Amino acid sequence: MLRVGLVGLGRIAQTFLSLRNEEDSAHWKVVGAIKRNIAADDKADFPIVDSLDSMGALEPDLLIDFSGPNALNSYGANLLRLADVWTVGAAALVSEMLESDLRDVARETGHRLRLLPGAIGGLDALSAMTIDPSSTVSIFAYTASKPVASGIVDNARSVVSSSRGVNVIAAAALASQGLDRTPVDHVAVGDGEQRRFVIEANGGFGALRVSIDPVVDAKCGTMLVAASAIVALRNSYRSIWVG
Repeated sequence: MLRVGLVGLGRIAQTFLSLRNEEDSAHWKVVGAIKRNIAADDKADFPIVDSLDSMGALEPDLLIDFSGPNALNSYGANLLRLADVWTVGAAALVSEMLESDLRDVARETGHRLRLLPGAIGGLDALSAMTIDPSSTVSIFAYTASKPVASGIVDNARSVVSSSRGVNVIAAAALASQGLDRTPVDHVAVGDGEQRRFVIEANGGFGALRVSIDPVVDAKCGTMLVAASAIVALRNSYRSIWVG
């Protein structure tokens, strides 16, 4: 039985919990959640703690971070000292110092950081395309994150740093040519308007185009993000899986 700890207990984490089924319950269980400010009405069928020491005492095998880049920015590589970490907060990796610290802790402990795809798909194929050194990758992002220079093409590190941390852009860039070499055309849309992410890659292996319009629910958040963690967990115990 895999022991899972949650980092964050907001909308996406709650949606993740609601997606569990009987098959999941036979293979993994949530042993606790870490949350910086525990409210009086925070209730769950597992402990809710507010420190890394308290989370460590629950002995998780895996931490799933639903807080965006906040947890990695706040706890740094100490989060990875406790267990393997899966995160939807790829935007935190724009900090080269944090990335270096995470790599050091991974070598020291054997724990690994996995960037979940979240609200985008096709990252396996994107990584495969960029095995060809002549391949080119571009990302088009339409979000409400109010970039400093909407519509101006820049590298992914610059765009993510100036736009409240767009995790999809960071994950796609890290899956392909890196934060400094992946161009992004980022257009700000109004609050409530449909977000869209488009990834294009071309090279000697062919051409790839992935486009997704994620649904953002006022109560559940971006549901694909929660679902990506459920799928990753199911793939971890199934005898046959795709991806």
